[in-house]
Amino acid sequence: MLYLATAIEMQRLDTHAINILGIPNCVLMERAALCVTEEILRRFPPATQSGRSRRFLIAAGCGNNGGDGLAVARQLIDEGCDVDMVLIGDPNRCTTETDRQYRILQNYGRTVGTKIEDKEYDIIVDALFGTGLSRDITGDYAEAVQKIMQSRAYRVAVDIPSGIDTDSGRVHGCAVKADLTVTFTCPKRGQYLYPGTEYTGELVCRHIGITLNGFDGLAPQMYTYEVKEQGVTGRRPGDGNKSTFGKVLLLAGSTDMSGAAILACRAAYRAGAGMVKLVTVRENRIAVQAALPEALLLTYPAEEEPEKRREEEWRKDFHTAMEWADVIAAGPGLSLRANARELLLMSLRRFDRKLVLDADALNLLASDTEVRTALRERGGADAEGVILTPHLGELARLLKRSVDDIKASLVESVQEAADRYACVVVGKDARTVVCRAGGQKGISREGIFQEEIFLNSLGNSGMATAGSGDVLTGVIAALFSGKDTQAFQSAVTGVYLHAKAGDAAAAEYGEAALMASDLTAHLKVDRKREGYE
Repeated sequence: MLYLATAIEMQRLDTHAINILGIPNCVLMERAALCVTEEILRRFPPATQSGRSRRFLIAAGCGNNGGDGLAVARQLIDEGCDVDMVLIGDPNRCTTETDRQYRILQNYGRTVGTKIEDKEYDIIVDALFGTGLSRDITGDYAEAVQKIMQSRAYRVAVDIPSGIDTDSGRVHGCAVKADLTVTFTCPKRGQYLYPGTEYTGELVCRHIGITLNGFDGLAPQMYTYEVKEQGVTGRRPGDGNKSTFGKVLLLAGSTDMSGAAILACRAAYRAGAGMVKLVTVRENRIAVQAALPEALLLTYPAEEEPEKRREEEWRKDFHTAMEWADVIAAGPGLSLRANARELLLMSLRRFDRKLVLDADALNLLASDTEVRTALRERGGADAEGVILTPHLGELARLLKRSVDDIKASLVESVQEAADRYACVVVGKDARTVVCRAGGQKGISREGIFQEEIFLNSLGNSGMATAGSGDVLTGVIAALFSGKDTQAFQSAVTGVYLHAKAGDAAAAEYGEAALMASDLTAHLKVDRKREGYE
């Protein structure tokens, strides 16, 4: 697990280290600078070792990030490097520690310039702004960013590229696009969210003597899993059977839309479900039986039938199926027709166990007052009974906002949907976010509630293909079907495994050639039915 911090969370951590633990700010700055210097020299050894002289530029601002940069300059000078330094802004407005570093360089007999000159540099260190930036970059600072970006030099950002929002990853007017970012203690949200991740380059996180104990028992809200994450899933017990490994009732597919149903059904089996019963229109029977003979089938008419007896028969069979199931997953290719809508309403009103809603189930939820009322009356304040898996367009419809607005505030939008619909929400995008309603972990010193947020950092652009979301629905439903499994962890684990399968498939076929069916072939799940380890 890797925590991703906000600017406020890092400020609280720094304050705790300085004021509570008693670590001097100058010590933290010196350690931070030393980490940056080490990473630079690891890639670009000084002339005394490499035989090649390189020219460095340190571009510093007046805040503490600038102080880090000036300390880096001094350390590089001590290593015999050719270093130019500029301080953008009024030296009289520097923070105490940055002023200290500025005066040390003067004591070294070094001149710190005020403007980036038109020189050729090999490496530029960006220390203009740190995690506290909250406004657009303008004036001399914008000119400095432009100069840095016009250079062909290798660019190193201290803590975070200047111009990138620490919390959202958005660009504040202009930003430095780094080749390497050296950050401290833990990565920042904006380094993983788009577009900030594209400006971060290679990300290295170094420890400078501040530990997560400084959060007073409250870790950052957001976390992600790294590529080699262990213990996300457990093992299946050897004495289980198909009934104990979870029964998924899948409402999917419509006329000429059998593919979504087949993909979701196959994914549920691959993710470990013992039995999957597919509820779909009668026209899909042959296609499903040919593609997936393991699936149980319950079919219904796409439109209302004139014969009352047959009409009542499939409804009775569906009620029996609900009694059998551990979880209902509804939506992939389902359509918005009357019978599909009725299936969804029956699931919301008469099924008191776990639900996963995707695709057309979400479109019905967004557009149909009766469906929304049924969900609200069913769930109440229980945020662990329902999982919604909207992509940006579906999330925009659920919140009655534009896609551009959702994209600009993805994390906040997913959290808003989770709170509004009292459930767990999987907001699908290039960086998928999972939030829960009322997922409070504790209270900070300032009395602020913290909620768990998972950000998926794996996967690739090849997964932006038709059917990929249907596979995810099947995976989450299978994980959620287990005994005592919780919605939030089922969603997180499902997103993680889905992304890992996507990366494995892309490694075999290439991103451009990747198809949703390739994902199911690369799903590798090994877990205990009583929960995740």
